[in-house]
Amino acid sequence: MTDAIGPHEHVVVAFISSKLPVQPEKHDLIMCQEDKEFTVTGLRVDSVLKINRMVTITAKLILRELGTVSGKYIQSIEKHLSELFQINATPNPKQ
Repeated sequence: MTDAIGPHEHVVVAFISSKLPVQPEKHDLIMCQEDKEFTVTGLRVDSVLKINRMVTITAKLILRELGTVSGKYIQSIEKHLSELFQINATPNPKQ
């Protein structure tokens, strides 16, 4: 979830599920209890973050937050977002 944006205080959230796919999609992030970063997520079981399933909603709809993501999860999310939206982190001098 992002910080609230604009006068209507919208946030961007991604779908998360405890039903792990047999065949993960390209932009699925599997979060496992064995990962050292897992404890701060607030999740209780292994889960999948569906990075290609994001929506913008008003922050007033959020009833509570489970936790946060950190470490390798942040790096993985940034990589998936960069690929998904075709964002090149290093500028191309030929453009």
